[in-house]
Amino acid sequence: MSMISDGVVVIGAGQAGFELARALRSAGYDEPIRLVSDESGLPYQRPPLSKGFLAGQVAAHDLLLADDRFFPDNRIEIVAGKAVNLELTGRRIVLADGRRLSFDHIVFATGARNRLFKGVRAHSALHSIRTHADAMRLGDRMRTRDDIAIVGAGFLGLEAASTWALQGKNVIVLEAQDRVMARGSSAAVSAFFASKLGALGVRLELGLQRLRLESAGPESVRMSWGGGTLDADVVLTSIGVLPNTELAAAAGLPCDNGILVDEFLNVGEARNIFAIGDCARFPSRHFDGMTRLESVQNAVEQAQTVAAAIAGERRPYRSVPWFWTEQAGAVLQIVGDIRGDEAALIGEPADEEFSAFHFRCGALIGAESVNMRRVHMRARRLIGNNENLSPSKVRELFAHESA
Repeated sequence: MSMISDGVVVIGAGQAGFELARALRSAGYDEPIRLVSDESGLPYQRPPLSKGFLAGQVAAHDLLLADDRFFPDNRIEIVAGKAVNLELTGRRIVLADGRRLSFDHIVFATGARNRLFKGVRAHSALHSIRTHADAMRLGDRMRTRDDIAIVGAGFLGLEAASTWALQGKNVIVLEAQDRVMARGSSAAVSAFFASKLGALGVRLELGLQRLRLESAGPESVRMSWGGGTLDADVVLTSIGVLPNTELAAAAGLPCDNGILVDEFLNVGEARNIFAIGDCARFPSRHFDGMTRLESVQNAVEQAQTVAAAIAGERRPYRSVPWFWTEQAGAVLQIVGDIRGDEAALIGEPADEEFSAFHFRCGALIGAESVNMRRVHMRARRLIGNNENLSPSKVRELFAHESA
């Protein structure tokens, strides 16, 4: 007698969820695959939302990860709805409308949500970018306004600042740290991009203490900090994200700044429960402990790892993390961990082509490359091979790049 399989249910239809479904079919998995999505429409890319899409250079259909024929052709079902309960013993998830979906394997690809600034919770002038709807709403407001304030000088905030400055908008960036991209880049890289943005006319206000937002009327928000105030009718907040762990935590699964997984991306002791992408916190030799990464590379490669496990090839996730951002006409690519105790510079910031290699206890752990794609690719291979290179050896290997 044949057994009926309930297949894989993926909670989340973003980059990680989509890549998992695609990888499963590529691996020959033939059972049902269902993507539970609390957004309308087909899965789409998020990175262009703060760059090309915001600039009007990327159309909505160009954001799609696959066209509408891909899903029926590959027997991948998109289930519209929000998962509100997980019944582990019965292997079912419950949707907000009462529907129940049974599963053999379940994968959390629930992503993350934007942090909310303390103070104003909902206001016509206050925006963030996480979804296509967010970007559409912000773009509509910007069509009739030329002044914008951005709270947060991280990657996304500065990408948006660059996009609008290149369109001739007046942009001010407010940041509590004393340099831009302080959490994700070195001082040399921060200084380079601060200079590039300044040359575009972006005003940077750094090291702000006690920054607060409050309503200043029906069409504007007031920002205040020690020694200054500013009223703006368009405010983009970009102060980080929080992983969506509520469903997993309510089911008794381990969570702490993400859904905790082992090296195989399993949650807890169960071999049929996984978490991937922005919501997953996993052990990483590159970051010396448990970490959670928000990048397309991490989402894609974790999805491929879990797809292989479900299809019968169980292997640990040990990919080298890398990231990129494009701002003010320059591309920054980062690999590994940049939180070292020593650095070696290849090239010169003044030439707008340079790389900063980072070391801990004399060993290479990460690299940042500005407009040096070839160096970045070589650095990825070196770090991926776990080669124990010293600063002097790195300078020797890349000497010709700065000649």
